[in-house]
Amino acid sequence: EANVWDAIRIFFLGTCIIGIPLIMLYLFIKGFSIGFVVCFMIMNNGISATQTILMSILLPKLIYIPVLLFAAYYAIRFSFIALNALWPDLVKYLLKYLVVVVIFIMLMGLTGYIEGYLTFYGIENMV
Repeated sequence: EANVWDAIRIFFLGTCIIGIPLIMLYLFIKGFSIGFVVCFMIMNNGISATQTILMSILLPKLIYIPVLLFAAYYAIRFSFIALNALWPDLVKYLLKYLVVVVIFIMLMGLTGYIEGYLTFYGIENMV
């Protein structure tokens, strides 16, 4: 569910011009937090945390990170198009943007499923 909200946040930030730097900040915070968690797990558990890191962080983020980057790209692209487009063209671009956002939301739902269910069963089988 949180992954879907990430896509929705990026969508709304992409609909306004002021959202461009906020999208960049959002991506930085997400990347920093994922890196911090991985580094923290390695520092505390050493190399024995590798399986846990692979199952709990890498597997769900394998789809999440590229989808998040593409969603940010399309949001920033739409913001620049909205800055230069006239009203009839803007509606056409907005409809295209909405279709892409719905696809991103479905992919984020898939990453939420992987993170919520498949990761749980994978870690349970490791123990």
